[in-house]
Amino acid sequence: AKDRLQSIDLALNLLTDRERQAIIMRFGLHGFEEHSLDQIAREFKVSRQRVHKVINKAQQKLEKILNPEDVDYEFD
Repeated sequence: AKDRLQSIDLALNLLTDRERQAIIMRFGLHGFEEHSLDQIAREFKVSRQRVHKVINKAQQKLEKILNPEDVDYEFD
């Protein structure tokens, strides 16, 4: 499990700053509480829909990085 967390941290560093922060806030990583899309949108000063798109794009990137052999991995 520790190796998996290290892999996730390394993968997060390959995202844009906004993508990384949105994922950290959404899923409660690095000591953050989980945030709703609305909460993240207020923090970033963008629409809820924009946050949703940023998170989806980041998840797709993370899935490719963490599972290069195309293994199914769900964040939910």
